[in-house]
Amino acid sequence: MRRNASNQSALVALNERATPDAWLTRCELEAKLGCESVREMMRNGTLRRDFHWFQREGTRALFWWPAIVAWLQGAD
Repeated sequence: MRRNASNQSALVALNERATPDAWLTRCELEAKLGCESVREMMRNGTLRRDFHWFQREGTRALFWWPAIVAWLQGAD
């Protein structure tokens, strides 16, 4: 897939803000939120793929903490 310049700049901005602790597994996110319904939120679209969480083929889902915080604050 060929990416255009705006997509590349968005990815660069994402990577510049993403520290290693900004990426969480489902279990880590559930522990931070104090709930066990993350899978259900993924299924029903509350947490959106490629915005709140990302998953490459053959790997587990990773959640981007800054996007989760924005969702919790109602900015999403």
